[in-house]
Amino acid sequence: MGYIPNPELVKEEKFNVVGSFTGMDKHPGSLEGMHEQTVKLLVAADCGMIIGGEVYGGYSVGELTNAIGFLIQTHTNIKTLLSAQIGTHTLLTGSPAAYPLIKAAENVVKKLKR
Repeated sequence: MGYIPNPELVKEEKFNVVGSFTGMDKHPGSLEGMHEQTVKLLVAADCGMIIGGEVYGGYSVGELTNAIGFLIQTHTNIKTLLSAQIGTHTLLTGSPAAYPLIKAAENVVKKLKR
């Protein structure tokens, strides 16, 4: 998994960090055993390539850890991620309306447009 450096270093190196989002790892909200799940993405400001990421939460973080590792390995652009087809399942993932990986990517794009 990519490493997200100190925020001061990120500013100096002209990386546009971090879209982050915290959501739940299952849906609907009444399910037992739910945990908060936070995703952070580090994206190169000049080209939109995903260059780092971080996930923390409950047992389900492995799914997103692997996904972010693949995005980094394949030099995926943040806009490509936002147009990707994803699937969710009530017992296994967050809601499609608040899927942490996609919501973090949306937050990155908002920052890149500034």
